[in-house]
Amino acid sequence: MHFEHHMLREIKEQPAVLAALAKRGQLLLEKDGGGLFGFDDPEGASFQRILFLSCGSSYHASLAGKWMVETFAGLCCQVEYAHEYRLSPPLPLENCLVVGLSQSGETLDTLEAMRKAKQAGARILSICNVANSTAISLAHTAFLLEAGPEKAVASTKVVSAQLAAVFLLALRLGIAHGRLPQEFVQKHVQNLMDIPNQLSTVLQNDSFSKEVALALHEAKQLLIVGKGLAYAIALEGALKLKETCYLHAEAFAGGEFRHGPMALVEPTVPTLLLMPSLPQESFELMQGTAREIRERAGPLWVLTQKRPETLGEADAQLYFLPQADAFLSTFLFLAPLQTLAYHLAHGRGLNVDSPRGLCKAVVADP
Repeated sequence: MHFEHHMLREIKEQPAVLAALAKRGQLLLEKDGGGLFGFDDPEGASFQRILFLSCGSSYHASLAGKWMVETFAGLCCQVEYAHEYRLSPPLPLENCLVVGLSQSGETLDTLEAMRKAKQAGARILSICNVANSTAISLAHTAFLLEAGPEKAVASTKVVSAQLAAVFLLALRLGIAHGRLPQEFVQKHVQNLMDIPNQLSTVLQNDSFSKEVALALHEAKQLLIVGKGLAYAIALEGALKLKETCYLHAEAFAGGEFRHGPMALVEPTVPTLLLMPSLPQESFELMQGTAREIRERAGPLWVLTQKRPETLGEADAQLYFLPQADAFLSTFLFLAPLQTLAYHLAHGRGLNVDSPRGLCKAVVADP
């Protein structure tokens, strides 16, 4: 009998998870769609700022959520590590929606941060995967991901579910603030509904993950570079490689890479670039980063949706992903990084589902 690790099975479940969330997203097109996140239009319009509180993979989903909320709703949005927010000055949070993200709903740092924000006057929304969790009971309102049990320690399908949830939240806030016409919302909900099929195609064509995992088998480090939303995905990919492969994978923002980290590039230090085709400005700026890496003879792999003009056939290994909405390309870039972490860990003979030093429900710092 063929044995399939929990991590790989949960990666493969992502299209179905996203399809279910996209179907729920259609509620945004209905007159009484406010029930999706537990606030109506008047209350949603009262929120003047958004604060995400989270840890680990949930923090990376929150960073993506920041871009989405600021774009769709035009609201000032802040993302804080929950364990750092616990020690920050107790500032007032009136007219603020605080969003706590946690897979289990039992991450102690996130729970304590949510309690602190609640005492400061914020409205608390929990985005969680466990219905009877403490995070759900603590919050004023909740969005249950319904992604099913996630048994592997390294989160995969729940991260994708969180990305979909914050995408829908951003649309919901944009509607409440009167910024998004019905046609705009309909288009973006349809775009989300198209993602599961595109993601299935990406998962079936696994050449990137297997080839790069083989090349990295003896590697000690990897640099991952992305810009905008792709930076949030780079952070998550680097975390997966740390968690499962014990590889020193480090993520950098595209523009920040030349402010110091570029000095790390040399023939023995590989780099992976994440280059969504949209926004066009980000793609063009990343082309400059690619050129500078090649000038330093660094080994280079590129995940992209179109060919960078600054790279020739001999400059880098190029892997192409389907075109998608700028905000939803995150799913297509995330999945290959998840499968890369899986194949590399499995190839190294490591415990894919239960990496050393980690557990599923993370407790507070000692």
